[in-house]
Amino acid sequence: MGRWGKNGSLGSMDEGLWSSARNVGILFAETEEWEAADLASLRRFDAVLVGSTWNARALLRAGVRVPVAPFMQGVDASLFAAPSAVVRPPGGPFRVFSGGKLEWRKGQDIVVEAFKRFRARRPEADAVLLAQWVNPWRQTVLTLKHASFTAGVPAEAAHQRLEANASVAPARVREMAPSRRPSSTRVMGL
Repeated sequence: MGRWGKNGSLGSMDEGLWSSARNVGILFAETEEWEAADLASLRRFDAVLVGSTWNARALLRAGVRVPVAPFMQGVDASLFAAPSAVVRPPGGPFRVFSGGKLEWRKGQDIVVEAFKRFRARRPEADAVLLAQWVNPWRQTVLTLKHASFTAGVPAEAAHQRLEANASVAPARVREMAPSRRPSSTRVMGL
């Protein structure tokens, strides 16, 4: 299930994806303002999993009566335990990592601006921005038109790129391609 189907509504999911047995939707939302058609689409599911307790309460307040339950994303610390201290090698760069789906709500434009300001204030840190911004869904990439600190929306292509109007040297940015997938974004013009 996705907010960004063919026409941007929850009800625009391809009917061929529906199961005759059980359909569970997954929803992350930033609003409590729901179109009647969106609420009707949500009611078609047998259950809806949401990304936060706030999302669950918002759907219940909106009248969605199918089972709604939050599921928390995160890291299993018993499997992926960080070392007690991460030490930067002497003379090594200060690394800043930013990952996530390339779209406005993830705030990559804010990351670009914050990184630019950090580099200006602390040039001795020799900072490098490691970016893994991936998004195969064009409709959500288009939300970058609302960004405050970057210019424009990436051109539609196999490799959608975020072109920022920040004045950070391109050599200070490294794109990290996702494992077993082709890279779909690049930070340009930094």
